[in-house]
Amino acid sequence: KNRMCHRGRGLLYDYLAERGIAHDKVGKLIVAPDERDAERLRELFEGASARGAPDLEMLTPAQARAMEPALRCDGGAIHSPHTGIFDSHAYMSALHADVENSGGVVVTNTHVLGGQVRPDGEGFTLRAVDVESGDQT
Repeated sequence: KNRMCHRGRGLLYDYLAERGIAHDKVGKLIVAPDERDAERLRELFEGASARGAPDLEMLTPAQARAMEPALRCDGGAIHSPHTGIFDSHAYMSALHADVENSGGVVVTNTHVLGGQVRPDGEGFTLRAVDVESGDQT
C-alpha cells in the first residue's frame, strides 16, 4: 500500500502538470497540540518512516512555529513536504475527457451491481441501476 501511495502521488503530480491543472506542493504539518500528544506523534512519525514515507521531519515546537507562528504545538510536529493541493474540478474534467477520448462513457447517478471482462478482453460489461428511476441496465 505504501509503495503504491508514493508511486501514485508521483503519477498524480505528473498528470496534473501534463494537463496544465493548477497544483502546488504546499506541505503539511501534523501537530501535537500539547505534551500529552507528543508520544502519539512520535509513534506516527516512526511508523510512517518505517513504511518509507519520504522526507518526513520531526520538528520541535519552535521549528514548527517558525513555519506557522500562530500554531499551537507544544508536543512538536511532523512536516510532510510533499503534501499538496490541486484544482479538483479541473482534475475530474480531465479524467472525464480521458475516458471519452478513449471510447468510454461516463455515467452518473448510477450504482454498479456487477460486471465481467468482455470475451475479447477489450473492456467490461457492467450491470447497473439508475438511482433515480431504478432502471437496470
